[in-house]
Amino acid sequence: MKKEIFNIGDKVWLHGGTQQREFIIIDSGYNEHGLWYRQGGSSICFDAKYIDKVGFNHYGKLKKFFLSDKTKDFEEEANEYISSYRNLHKIVSINRSLSSIYSFVPEFEVYFDEDACPYIWTNNIPMKTFEEIYRDIIISDTCIGDSLFEIVTTLKSLTDCIRILHNNNLIHGDINPSNFGFYLRNGKVLAEGVSLFDLNTLRYTWQEPKWFNPPYYKVASSPLEYGNRADIRAIGVTLCKALGLDDAEINNIEEARKFPPLGTYNDVGKIVMESDLFKFKEPINDKRVADQLVKVIAETLTNTYSRKLSSCTKLIQELQRLETYLLPHCTKDEIDKGYGIEIVNREEERQDRVHELFQYLLYRYPLYRYQSDNESENYNVLLIGFGLDAQKFLDVCLETAQSMDQKIEVDVYGADKLETEKQHYLGKRPAINQFFLIDDQREKLTGEAYGHIKFNTLKGNNKEVQLERIISENRNISYIYIASGSDKENSNIAEFLAEKLKTEHVFICAQCEQETRDKNGIHYLCMKDCIRRDYVDYKEIERMSFNTHLIWSGTLNTNLERKKEEYLSNYYHSSCISNVLSIKYKLHYLGIEISEDVYAAAKAFKNSSNSTKAKMVAAEHRRWVTEKICDGWINMKVEDSLQYNDTKDIDGKRHICILRSGENYGISGELANHGNWNNVSKKQLSKLDELDSMSIRLHQAYIDYEKKLNLDYIIKEETVNAILDELNDIESVQRCFIEWNECIRYFFDEFVKNENKNTKYEVNILEYEALYYKLIDELESTDLDILKKKSLKSKFISINNAFLPVSRCLKYHDYKKNDKDLIDNMPFILTYTEDITMVVPMDYDVLVSERDDVKPTEMFSYIAAATVVNPKDLYFPYMVLAEENEYISSLILQKKKNMEEYINRKGLRTKIHFIKIYDRENLSQILKPDKGGKIDGWLLVENSKIDIINTDGIDKISNHFGLYTFDMKNIKFTDTDAIDWLNNINRKVSITVRDIAGFFGRDADIKEQPSFRKEDNKLLFSIYKSNRKAWREICALLKSSANRNNKIIRFKEGRTAKVEKHIFFMPYTCFKAADVIIRKLKDKGLIKSDSCIDRYSIDACKIIINESSGCGDELQKLFANQHLLTAAHKFSLVKINDTFELICEGLKVEEIKFDFNKDHSSEKMLSLLKNLQSNGFIQTKIKKQSFDITYGSWQIKNIFMNEGNLLEIYTYYKARELNTFDDVVTGVIFSNENGIENEIDCLATKGFQTVIVECKARGMRRGENSKAELLSFKKELQRKVKKYGINGCGLLVLDSENGIPEVEDIEGVEVCYKSWDILDIGKAISRQITNNNTKEIEGDYNENI
Repeated sequence: MKKEIFNIGDKVWLHGGTQQREFIIIDSGYNEHGLWYRQGGSSICFDAKYIDKVGFNHYGKLKKFFLSDKTKDFEEEANEYISSYRNLHKIVSINRSLSSIYSFVPEFEVYFDEDACPYIWTNNIPMKTFEEIYRDIIISDTCIGDSLFEIVTTLKSLTDCIRILHNNNLIHGDINPSNFGFYLRNGKVLAEGVSLFDLNTLRYTWQEPKWFNPPYYKVASSPLEYGNRADIRAIGVTLCKALGLDDAEINNIEEARKFPPLGTYNDVGKIVMESDLFKFKEPINDKRVADQLVKVIAETLTNTYSRKLSSCTKLIQELQRLETYLLPHCTKDEIDKGYGIEIVNREEERQDRVHELFQYLLYRYPLYRYQSDNESENYNVLLIGFGLDAQKFLDVCLETAQSMDQKIEVDVYGADKLETEKQHYLGKRPAINQFFLIDDQREKLTGEAYGHIKFNTLKGNNKEVQLERIISENRNISYIYIASGSDKENSNIAEFLAEKLKTEHVFICAQCEQETRDKNGIHYLCMKDCIRRDYVDYKEIERMSFNTHLIWSGTLNTNLERKKEEYLSNYYHSSCISNVLSIKYKLHYLGIEISEDVYAAAKAFKNSSNSTKAKMVAAEHRRWVTEKICDGWINMKVEDSLQYNDTKDIDGKRHICILRSGENYGISGELANHGNWNNVSKKQLSKLDELDSMSIRLHQAYIDYEKKLNLDYIIKEETVNAILDELNDIESVQRCFIEWNECIRYFFDEFVKNENKNTKYEVNILEYEALYYKLIDELESTDLDILKKKSLKSKFISINNAFLPVSRCLKYHDYKKNDKDLIDNMPFILTYTEDITMVVPMDYDVLVSERDDVKPTEMFSYIAAATVVNPKDLYFPYMVLAEENEYISSLILQKKKNMEEYINRKGLRTKIHFIKIYDRENLSQILKPDKGGKIDGWLLVENSKIDIINTDGIDKISNHFGLYTFDMKNIKFTDTDAIDWLNNINRKVSITVRDIAGFFGRDADIKEQPSFRKEDNKLLFSIYKSNRKAWREICALLKSSANRNNKIIRFKEGRTAKVEKHIFFMPYTCFKAADVIIRKLKDKGLIKSDSCIDRYSIDACKIIINESSGCGDELQKLFANQHLLTAAHKFSLVKINDTFELICEGLKVEEIKFDFNKDHSSEKMLSLLKNLQSNGFIQTKIKKQSFDITYGSWQIKNIFMNEGNLLEIYTYYKARELNTFDDVVTGVIFSNENGIENEIDCLATKGFQTVIVECKARGMRRGENSKAELLSFKKELQRKVKKYGINGCGLLVLDSENGIPEVEDIEGVEVCYKSWDILDIGKAISRQITNNNTKEIEGDYNENI
């Protein structure tokens, strides 16, 4: 054996049958001498993972055989170890009809290493052990009848599964409460049966056990006791444990059963009745229940062999009898047969509800209201009783109290079971003592305590004495919650305290199950209250809570209904309400009360200083940490985050941000420059708080981790080509994939291979993420087969997962920003509402204008504000100035349709209403609220054309009304003192090229976007710049010769009476081209629609064509030319008179006439061609008077078809490279039903602004002709800006080696012509957005003239 114990990060190659896997050791939860593992009697268990073929991580337990007794034979013991698992396979196959066996036996795989050492692999599945379940049951508030019933039915289900093992001559050998449990789904226990975790103790009945796990199993005096009865005894001990008995008490039961007669049942009964379950709950007044329970325990634990239950079948019968006796004492409406977990789920559902009740309690009756005049003092809370409800109250108090400078001190008082309740509470929250001081035990605190919790056990039975003691020990108490028992007891305690304390500075709340009115200064909290019905704050808290969720989601550009479904899950809902609760507390200490006016509160908060906000950021992080640790979460180590490829482990409840955070507004100083993160010293890190330090350490860890990864496979040609082949029929997805993959290549070449850790990639990585989500969205929008869509998506996800370490490294994520965002967006959380109605009066002339007469900026202005606000309803009242006819109605209808399509594209939920008015009508008549009522929420009216409507009496239809003006360029609401909250909406809004086209009833045909790599784009442009004149001459020559070698096959248009059938077999390499041709022929009606092509064999395809056009000879000619169909060709089918021409265009052009020796200029052209060839873009064959050329791709060929094409592509890439625009496209063709209108070289958008770029690569000479030409370029660009630009401007990029002449300015158009500006043309375009004025970028146009 080479190695028995592995370290974190070790890789283990194992084989199992025909497959091999590499497992990576992660963690197991116990740290001993730097090694992470769990060791059993015959195995060592590691937490591990493996990565499958598509890149998915699979996490689970890897159990390695361990020979504890070195004197025994390794091979013999190893075979025996795995025999138990092999036996399970047989049992499962024999008992396929029993569904319980499938959950009872977990899925596992057997592997071996090179030394033939066996390993067992099981996938991680969220589980809840029976030990956790019964501990919850003991301290729950449910009656003893329900509690016992759940325990008994659970053990009956377990016994049934053990019975199956016994029937197959197998003994389990290790039954105990922590070794079996139930699966979890969304945090809820599933009632589909029990499942065992460790099965390597299985043995045949004739084999002796190798070890014992007392008190469940013990060394037997007779071999007979190693059989079935050993497992039955373990089930009996498990029942005792579920009642709350300890090992000593179980041993006493065994001692009592050693001696006959049966009268000793009384001794067993006394021990059982003193168990925690019976001590903490009201007893059942039914002797049959107690007798049957004692009988089951006595007959499973007896040492007298003849009296012990002999089979699982008999034990099941006894448990069923006990169930029957318990039924009359159960309060449940329904009894789930066979699965004892209903109480757990029901208790969890109750805890979710009471958690929310306590949040509302602390919102309505805040802790700070009952402080003395000195609000800087701590919160002093007294808690009497500590059941599950009281524990939830404590959680909410601890979360809420993390407001500003205040700390919380909680005194918990309880009776005898307080110690058990305390241990349960702390056990469920393993990290709480790292952040809160528990009973003055400071050794586990990792820093300054967030608060102090003291537990005090009340002795004796005199309630009055106990309460007097509580008062004497808590003189400064200000908030009291009582949940010690029944409603009557809680009320009596509350009344006693109210009488004794008699002060308005103490809040007393008593818990009750039945609704009780407040009295004598006591508030009664009914645990059955319906929050939606009984709390007036409900709607406001829900509104702000949902706004919090929108901020946490990271974007407001989302489907609100889908987000609302997500928000209503327990995880998000409770957390969001917790944040809203904390906002109220934080603002209170700034002298701002949100209960008075949330809009005034938001406005006041904006004036807070950065130091105050920094303090609030720290408080917010404390609140979040407290929320998490009270839910059982612990800190995740940086190395674990790398292994999980995430900041959190939901199943294990671990998060990397459960750390302390200081009162700063983010990382500052030299480390604010992310470029300094890569080489931060330990000394520098030591000066940061834990959260800031973790942000940098995680970044550095990702850099180191990325170096160890082999990412070559995600950019291999075979990987990419295989996916591209799958995307052949879905060009839109293929285009997105190419774009995304090229982005990956860029980062791979620049960052991974060259190890260039420049912070410029911090911006560019956002483009990567945007392209990935664009690809996924495009795939989801297709009508592909579900299985194919799922398969493609899984491949995209696997590539993304593999690339994530690089992506995360380049993000330079400051995790304090999460807290900062919540504080910065507090005004939005306070003020935003979904209930908004907007009214935008519309100019009738604009509404009825022809498409070519529409002014884009003016038209878009009507809907721009709504794009930001996302109102529920958007009304466009317009005053009719002329009698409407069918044509005018169609114009209005078209504009409404265009707006609705725009709304849908943007994912807004706004409903549009066009309202005719004939006079200056009142808003109430225009909006017509239902049954004379009022409009919900806000009514906002655009101010610029308000003269066509009457707002008198607006208060009759709306309680919240405001006028606004919207600045589109700056995306800001102005003149809105009453409704300045609108500027709190930080929705990222933008327009795309398709938005612009669709909004005005046009189509935008966007050519296939360039997909050169960055270095190739740069190289091509440098070749072009080396001699621009020679480049232009080559382009002119190649363009004129482009079609000289095209193959043309002509099809005569005609019809015959007979349908002819043609069959062709061809190599499969012809499939793609033949398929394209057949589709085109079908589209033009030259062949029948049932014509098809299919794969015939591995290397052949079969074509069947039916036609009645008499084109059989042409088809024979076409499909006989297999070379034409296998070479790189493009096919187009055009009609000329009565003939269709199938044009086959190739990448090779031969015999281009030209003599490169005739002059100096020709020599420069030849030099340029050689440069292009040496870099692989083209291949040439130079002859005496001609040359042949083969282009490297269709993209490369297209570059030479126009002298300005390369400049367009370069401009496109430089604009994209900045990552500051919302949309950048090149080669946009706008068209309408009459055909092409205009082609635009490059169009960029940012917010609600557009820049239209025209690229010209030509030499400008002196003289009037050049002036006229330049002026015509500018005027043409101005026309395009006015026709297609929204808040538009134009940039003419004119690359002329001779400079440009001076001509008059044209409004909205600037010229960029200097070499250094063209090299960085992206910034020139960006300046257009910033300036958006008529000044020339260069100023002086006389350079070189």
